[in-house]
Amino acid sequence: MTLFYRLARRVTIFLRWILFRVSFEGLENIPASGGYLVACNHRCFLDPVFLAHGCPRQIYFMAKAELFRNPMAARLMHALGVFAVDRGAGDTAVIDHAVELVRQGRLLGIFPEGTRSRDGKPLRPKSGAALIAKLSQADVIPCAILFEGRMKLWKRVRVKYGPPIPFEELGLTDDGAASLRRASKEIMGRIVALMELEDEANEG
Repeated sequence: MTLFYRLARRVTIFLRWILFRVSFEGLENIPASGGYLVACNHRCFLDPVFLAHGCPRQIYFMAKAELFRNPMAARLMHALGVFAVDRGAGDTAVIDHAVELVRQGRLLGIFPEGTRSRDGKPLRPKSGAALIAKLSQADVIPCAILFEGRMKLWKRVRVKYGPPIPFEELGLTDDGAASLRRASKEIMGRIVALMELEDEANEG
């Protein structure tokens, strides 16, 4: 955990205590070392902050390239280990960077849905998380962020960290697109299970 990340984490934890009511579950499922994907549903712009607060290790997040257009915001995010991804552009350099982070023993935060769910219902997952898991051969830690309605001050939020999914259980045994789809569905299914919406997971 870098010094700047540690400082930012402490400052935002203090602000969170004042502004929100957040609880954390399953912290024992976060390994003390090793490279993993941290895959979570996406509810609001504060999701990366909430995930980082519960995790004793630094999480490196992908963020859409549009957020880096402001020079000051770009510098801040780079200092926090956030890197840009141009959605839909097929940027292989971004994938390579993500895979390298995991291979270096770091935690990579990713939202398989690719965008926020306004009503909290799970969206169809993209293949990015499965692709990075395949290339890095890393296990995946499924997570869920739960709250009712829209995010607002003093909102009660639950952040749940599930047991890691072993790489072998993702079924990434071949190079076909079907393999990535199966793995994506498996990852999202574990996330939805943490959301206590098992029935909706089976509908996909």
